[in-house]
Amino acid sequence: MSTSAASASYRRVPQNEQQAAAAAASSGGGSSESSASNNSNVSQRSRGERLQDKCTAAIWIVGAYMISQWTNFYTVLRNSDEVNRTLLNISFVGFVIVITLLLYLMIYLPKVKGLTDPTAWGVYCPNTVPVMGVTTVVSFLILIRALWPLWGFVAPFYAGSQVMGWLMATHFIPTSGLC
Repeated sequence: MSTSAASASYRRVPQNEQQAAAAAASSGGGSSESSASNNSNVSQRSRGERLQDKCTAAIWIVGAYMISQWTNFYTVLRNSDEVNRTLLNISFVGFVIVITLLLYLMIYLPKVKGLTDPTAWGVYCPNTVPVMGVTTVVSFLILIRALWPLWGFVAPFYAGSQVMGWLMATHFIPTSGLC
């Protein structure tokens, strides 16, 4: 069994697509291979759209870098006594969990398990994406609370720019054709 066949077997199909495929197969109007190729063509994005995503990600990364240089974000984070260290460490643990799960989805599943179709994530590991979402939001809120004594009401903007810069850096992780 090839890797594309293995990942295709995990794909969730909405009820209306299942009914349309069954109707097409029963009427002899098309084979399941042609409907599968049509579904894969719909999910493909143009080169321009992918380039636009990469440029947006690069702008976020450059913006995060500029803010970190302007505010000495990481130096102040490391050396300031005003930062709540306990909350900062808890938020870092949360972000490490998110990064680990992200690497699991982006590298382990395609390279080791052969699941190159991201739609298989919802079937193969259905709780991973919701856990990542909740952990990211909670870690971000804890990070803001840890930085509040230092920067006050601009802490969400500084922390948000850094989180978005790191998140957008994942656009440049080479994967097996997922981007």
